[in-house]
Amino acid sequence: MIAIPLMNIYIYIFLFKQSLKLDFWKSTKMILIKFFTNRQHRRRNTTPRNWI
Repeated sequence: MIAIPLMNIYIYIFLFKQSLKLDFWKSTKMILIKFFTNRQHRRRNTTPRNWI
């Protein structure tokens, strides 16, 4: 009777960690994209139309 709730807890922790990883990757991608766009904008001083 104790094993089933423990397994559920482990599954919840695993899912929580996976969601955190996904959020982390999304945020880092956003930061990288912003960084690269800023660099491009600084170089050209014009906003490329196809990026918006």
